[in-house]
Amino acid sequence: MIEVKNKRIYFHNMNNRDIIPVDFQCVSAYLCPHCKKVLAAYYAGKIVDMEPFCEDPSDKYHYILGTSNGGQYLLLEDHNHKKGCPGWEIVSLYARGITHSMDVWARRYEVGPDNLQKLCEISVTGKVPGFDIVTDTCGADDPIVLYNEHMFTNMNKPGFGQSFTRKENLAAYADWIVAGDYTSVHQEKKNFICRKPHQSHMQTAISELKHV
Repeated sequence: MIEVKNKRIYFHNMNNRDIIPVDFQCVSAYLCPHCKKVLAAYYAGKIVDMEPFCEDPSDKYHYILGTSNGGQYLLLEDHNHKKGCPGWEIVSLYARGITHSMDVWARRYEVGPDNLQKLCEISVTGKVPGFDIVTDTCGADDPIVLYNEHMFTNMNKPGFGQSFTRKENLAAYADWIVAGDYTSVHQEKKNFICRKPHQSHMQTAISELKHV
């Protein structure tokens, strides 16, 4: 089991008391608000193998470990997170900040940039279901975003056909969402300039991983 409390990360096994727990100073960490798993962490220490700390031995295959700038990072693979936390996907561990994360989401689902700023504002207020802002537990880095397509496209409890249509054309659905009253398609177009976020400790580590 992996836990983060009071800016420390703890590795222990609740099913095997013979495994000696270890803990390190935690620089940055993101915890899923739904399943409570550690999605990503960067800490001042090193473990060689995750297996002794996994109640389920297969969990060791779902975490990526690496080192950077004298510390170690771990990342939970998104497909494993969605399996244990149905519906909730990590938009990106590479994109920090709500604006940058929502831009990644918009590009992935071909929503386009026109309504991006408004979607950012909506995701922060929580007025529309389907987006969760996950802050860094240690307060070092910018937030990341979780996305639940089922919750997002089933606002106001549509019929199956309508829900399917929304999923097939998220761009039009996003137009409807940002209209505000949810009764008409938003016509006004706004320009948006994507701001490049600062490079955090964990982003540096992840960037190195991408080039391996």
